Amino acid sequence: MPKPNEYLHKAEENAEKLVARPDVAARVAQRAKERAAQYQDRLGETFIEIQSIVRLVSAWAKGRYRVVPIRTLVALIGALVYFLVPFDAVPDFIAGLGLLDDMAVIAKVVQMFRTDLIAFREWEGEQAEGTKQQGEDNG
Repeated sequence: MPKPNEYLHKAEENAEKLVARPDVAARVAQRAKERAAQYQDRLGETFIEIQSIVRLVSAWAKGRYRVVPIRTLVALIGALVYFLVPFDAVPDFIAGLGLLDDMAVIAKVVQMFRTDLIAFREWEGEQAEGTKQQGEDNG
């Protein structure tokens, strides 16, 4: 049986390929968003982190947010890929345990790249403020 790090390494390899295919990366992000919604009650705080990662990857894929370092992008997409694979270190069909490894991977990636995620959230806030301001100027 492969070790947990082997599953994560495979997910990161897939993520490296996805960086060259923003359209596919966006679909992966969308699938992760949908899966997270299914398990929202079991994911707890991890659900919020997945949503942030999904928004970052989606904004990057659409060309709206390109200041994210490639290493961060690969790690974030890799975490989403890992989250989507049902047969990883702890298969998802194991009741009560199946999502624990997914949550641990998300938590580790968020911890490692927290600064980049914070920068993205700040950018999101600026975009929202700009849109709000633009609406007020036109109103």
